[in-house]
Order: sequence, then C-alpha cells, then structure tokens
Amino acid sequence: MSRWRFTRASWARGTPDGADGRNVDHIALRLGPCAESALREHLASWNVAVIEERSEEGLGGRSLSLFVRDPSGNQIELVLPL
Repeated sequence: MSRWRFTRASWARGTPDGADGRNVDHIALRLGPCAESALREHLASWNVAVIEERSEEGLGGRSLSLFVRDPSGNQIELVLPL
C-alpha cells in the first residue's frame, strides 16, 4: 500500500517525499470483539510476529494494539477493543 505525496522538488526528481519513496508509517485496522488469546494464536499459526504492542484509551474506550508486518514489510496495527 502506498500513498504518494509530491512536492515541487520531488516532482522534479520523479520520486515522492519520504524515505525510499514511502510516506505512510502504518495502517490501522480496528477489529471486532474477539479473544486476545485466539488472535495471538491465529497470528502465531501463520508465523506472524507481534513486533510491538500497547494498551490505549481513547474515544472508543480501551483497546490493545498489536503491530505486525505484512509479507511486503508494511507495518499494520491491529486494534482490539477491550
């Protein structure tokens, strides 16, 4: 997944701004209610490592964010409501 943002300088270079032409840090997917243990087991069964996790509280209430990478190396945040 890529989102391209060009400035005048980058347009002249022919490459978008951002390291290696990427300017999206990660995407977030908010999941429906599910058991945290079941989600972790599912990710492990596909050899998907959790590279970071954090608990947060926001407008939608408390949530747990698990950060993983897709096969292309893009970072994805899986947001699990608590």
